[in-house]
Amino acid sequence: MPLHLLGFSRRADICRESGVDWVVLGELAAAVLPLPPPPTPLEHAARLAAIYRHCDVLPMRFGAVLPDAAVVGHFTSREQGKLMEQLGRLQGTAEFGVRIAFSPAPASPASSEPPQGSPAQYLARRRAQYQSQDQLALRAQFSAEHCTSMLKGHCRDWRRLSPEPAGVVRLAFLVERCLSETFAEILATLSVERLGEHYELLGPWPPYSFV
Repeated sequence: MPLHLLGFSRRADICRESGVDWVVLGELAAAVLPLPPPPTPLEHAARLAAIYRHCDVLPMRFGAVLPDAAVVGHFTSREQGKLMEQLGRLQGTAEFGVRIAFSPAPASPASSEPPQGSPAQYLARRRAQYQSQDQLALRAQFSAEHCTSMLKGHCRDWRRLSPEPAGVVRLAFLVERCLSETFAEILATLSVERLGEHYELLGPWPPYSFV
């Protein structure tokens, strides 16, 4: 029977009531769902969240379909050392997303407008458009650097995510669960101090961005 692979946990940590099946091999256990039907992306995320409430999980970001439990076991056996190493690195952590939106929102570049006026006027408009984009990118870079420097001592790792809409910075932080409240409090302070920037905290989630 084909199986949808959700992620991996330590055998000693798994909860049989998490709503998934487990393929156990040595110290590892692979969380799977029988097919058909295939889970939707939201169902995939919900199942991982259910596991995460009980134990650490190394999540498959988009899932994978393997032919049967024997193949899942073979894959787990082959990659066991790497998987155990990553579980150790991520033990006791959560992923938090931080979304920084600039206010007022930047105007969308009118690059699709037909050229009007003289060639010199057209070039001047294009130059102004590129300068605006450069200024926005620089502002985003400064905001990301300030945010990550303020939160540096309260996370194990961080990533800047893409794609980013114009006027928005997307960051992911790997935070120890015991520091979650402190992390949220510091971010709330940042949101007050940084005029013209709106900070939104998302999560906690399984550490998708760090596997």
